[in-house]
Amino acid sequence: MLRAQRAIERCDVALTVIDSEEGLRDGDKRVAGMADEAGKSSVLVVNKWDVGRQKTAQAHPNKNPLGVFTQELRDEMPFVNYAPVAFCSALKRTGIGALVETALSAAESHAMRIPTGELNRIVRDAVDYRPLNDKGRTFKIRYATMPAVKPPTIILFVNDPEMMHFSYKRYLENQIRKAYAFEGTPIRLIARKAEDKRDNG
Repeated sequence: MLRAQRAIERCDVALTVIDSEEGLRDGDKRVAGMADEAGKSSVLVVNKWDVGRQKTAQAHPNKNPLGVFTQELRDEMPFVNYAPVAFCSALKRTGIGALVETALSAAESHAMRIPTGELNRIVRDAVDYRPLNDKGRTFKIRYATMPAVKPPTIILFVNDPEMMHFSYKRYLENQIRKAYAFEGTPIRLIARKAEDKRDNG
């Protein structure tokens, strides 16, 4: 795990390699979680898929093995649901080219910046569509800016940062991802108090 931590600190894109014959292990989850916490892009790499495909097909004869295995990963690791899944066989050298392309695409997303005007439009439309009210107060986002990438970091200047609970933050993130997929990369949303005299209700 220490070696993995050091490698994650140096990388832009973390590839979590999962042995499809053995299935998802706790160590795989920890490595993917470390990459997410470090703000790195992620790709979930399912290796030995030639063997794993047969095993999964036998367990689920009437379903698509690739879809079944992907859903299992999503269910077990919802904290990296933005990470694409690449299937390959290192031994047979299949799927390697697609894996490299996936990793390069994740790196591009990691460094992508949304223009300020466009970002504010997306956020404003999201809040208009689903307002947030609590104890007679309305949550207001005055302005949004994206000061950093790797990972994409968005600061929301709001009337009350404590009102933006986890579920609403996830909603805003999902709306942003509808416009800009940011596939393979986490997004950091930070709420800060807006210095505005109108923020008393």
